[in-house]
Amino acid sequence: MAGPLGFGSVHALTNTTSICAALVGGIGAGCLDLEGTRHLQVTAFPTPEEVGPLAPKEEAVALIFGGQATPEVNYALTKNALKSLGQGNYGGAIFFHLRVWTRASWPRRPRRTPRWPATWRARRTSTR
Repeated sequence: MAGPLGFGSVHALTNTTSICAALVGGIGAGCLDLEGTRHLQVTAFPTPEEVGPLAPKEEAVALIFGGQATPEVNYALTKNALKSLGQGNYGGAIFFHLRVWTRASWPRRPRRTPRWPATWRARRTSTR
């Protein structure tokens, strides 16, 4: 992410599962450079309730919430992280781990959440 996309700093938000930790480790390896100019910050959330205020200074934020946690936990982590980033006026790039957006990860919840991102709503089809 840092090298190919040219970001000098990335902040990874993740849960505490082993697969997500490994993915964040891979992101960290991608941040390494010989000059030591790139920066990786990692914040791990054991539960959605522990997502606190976020005001990252990094150029990109990666939401790494995935398959070992339940869809409900991933949904709550994503929702709370995006809300906190918005409240902190974060204006940089946001990357989502693919698992965050798969239909299996969002059983019925987005239909009951009125402020879900319009881009997701515009592309969805009936989930029934």
